[in-house]
Amino acid sequence: MVIRQSRGGELARVLAVGNPDAVVMLGSPVLEPLSAGIVSWRACLDPDARHVEVESSHAGMSVNRAVYRVLAEFLEEEPAWSG
Repeated sequence: MVIRQSRGGELARVLAVGNPDAVVMLGSPVLEPLSAGIVSWRACLDPDARHVEVESSHAGMSVNRAVYRVLAEFLEEEPAWSG
């Protein structure tokens, strides 16, 4: 499982082409990759992704408790990695 934010989410998505379910992107502008400055939430609505809305600033997502709660729930759904 790879968890990345903003442009990092886009890069992680490229690395996980064969396994897109292994990537969690936080505020990544996948529909408007050239979006700059504050990313529009609309640019993040990948039609093939599961969306979860949390109240946070773009920069604050990486330290937001609500985000970590959602990530914990998501990771509990995933099978354990066996290495």
